[in-house]
Amino acid sequence: MNDSFLEKFEVSSEKFQRKGESKCELDNKYIILENIFKNGKNKIELVLCKETQQKYAVKLLNSKASIIDLALLEKEGSFLSRFNHNHVIRLIEKKLDGKKFENHDSFPKSVHYLVLEYAKKGELFDYIKLNSGFFNKIARYFFRQIIFGLEYLHSNNICHRDIKIDNILLNENFILKISDFEFCEEIKNSEGEYIYHTDKLGTLSYMAPEFFSVRMHPILKYYKIYHTGDKVDIFACGIFLFVMLTGFYPFQSAEKIDSNYRHFYEGKSEVFWKDKKIKNVSENISDSAKDLLNKMFEYYPEKRISIKEIKDHEFFNEDIPNESEVYLYMNNIWMMINKKKNF
Repeated sequence: MNDSFLEKFEVSSEKFQRKGESKCELDNKYIILENIFKNGKNKIELVLCKETQQKYAVKLLNSKASIIDLALLEKEGSFLSRFNHNHVIRLIEKKLDGKKFENHDSFPKSVHYLVLEYAKKGELFDYIKLNSGFFNKIARYFFRQIIFGLEYLHSNNICHRDIKIDNILLNENFILKISDFEFCEEIKNSEGEYIYHTDKLGTLSYMAPEFFSVRMHPILKYYKIYHTGDKVDIFACGIFLFVMLTGFYPFQSAEKIDSNYRHFYEGKSEVFWKDKKIKNVSENISDSAKDLLNKMFEYYPEKRISIKEIKDHEFFNEDIPNESEVYLYMNNIWMMINKKKNF
């Protein structure tokens, strides 16, 4: 999703029709107001429910989408239907083989779509990019929310596997929402045993070191690249926290050959924080934040900090601003984003 997710204007169905403009609808139920995001395989549209006058975001695939993309959409909808948490984007409806009516065309197009909760204030990425990071308290406020959301998912045996700033949305009150569940999977099988995933996916800067190095597979008993979803989620959340605090990524990739990540692999994290490129910003990061990040960037997944340990950590339990303070802080940035877009 891109920063066009930030709503530019309010529009009701009455106003839309009063202008006499042509309109597109989904199954005669949702009026399409504007495009939020588009790439080769799918689109995100802002829609208005004709019955409730409520706005939603619709993830839309056309009938020519590949079998793989359709399977991913169906899987995402199936997983989302199992979730109900304040920090996880909510599924309203899943529709396969729906109909898209364009300008009252008598031959509607076949489409597949998910109707999702509308995150009016857009991607957290845009705020960090414009503001070059957040104060420790603001970063902690959002970090706590993503950890609460992730704890909920993990407690329901689901790992996300694509945690990144781009997939974190904000509702009208700047409440964090985890989105985009195409890559999510179960953590353990029906017998309560960890599932060792061998697919390599996600975004390079957020990928855990187990994506880049072979290890002895616990079951197959030979060296192979594999990961467990819960541990890669925690590593990605460490990247999320670092980017919120600094406005940039700690390393290009979590590989031994990466000049910045190598310090964590060698167990010399203090060298990382003294590096010339990092030092000027690390002075503004609390010691408790650095300690937590060191534990989240741990090379060996079995030694990496757990969610329970994160929640017990000093940084996690330090002061946070109240909702009014966060709203004022974030709304000022939101207005600057809109001003820049409309300039």
